Parts: sequence; structure tokens; C-alpha cells
Amino acid sequence: MQRFEDELNILLTKVGLLFPAFLAIMMKLSIDVKRSRFKVINAMVSIFTGVGGAYIVSPYLLANCGKNTYPIYIALVAIASEKTIEWLMLKLGDVKLFDKAFTIFTNYFKSFLKK
Repeated sequence: MQRFEDELNILLTKVGLLFPAFLAIMMKLSIDVKRSRFKVINAMVSIFTGVGGAYIVSPYLLANCGKNTYPIYIALVAIASEKTIEWLMLKLGDVKLFDKAFTIFTNYFKSFLKK
């Protein structure tokens, strides 16, 4: 029974991380669609970088934030990390460099989902 409770807590922590991050990124993407700046590759990059950034910071936030404010901070980190990558894409302009970083990040994110 203890093992089931531990696995349930891990699942709830991942859902508690993913839901606010996805919600924040989807709100950002809906604004982009309205402004007609939407591209599918940009949407994929936004989702991966937003959720990934929130995942990287989540242990710190979980340790230092209350349960009530945790989703808000996760959403803020997701939007901030996505905007940072968007800015880097504009400044660097090197698609090959970004593609390599994107594949490394997606492999890292896939390993997170397998845990």
C-alpha cells in the first residue's frame, strides 16, 4: 500500500507540474494565433521549452513555495523560459544550432516522462 501511495504522489507531482505549465503555454500560443504569428514549429518549441523550464525549476519551487502558490510560479517559469528561448531564436538566427539544442532537450524531456 505504501508503494502505491508513493507512486500516486509522484504522479500527482508530475500532473501538478505539467498542467499549469501547459495551460500557461497554451494561453501564450492562443495570443500568437490571434496576432497571426503562429507556426507549428514555434508551437512545438514553446511547449517543450516552457514545460522543460518549469520541470528544471520545479524542485526548487516545490521546496520553497506553498502548495497554493506552486502552480502560479510554475506557469510564470514556463512563460519566462519560453520567452527566453524565443528571444534567443531571434538573436542567434542560427537554425542548425537551435535544432541541435532542441533535439538534446527533447531527449531529456522524453527521459523525464519515462521516470
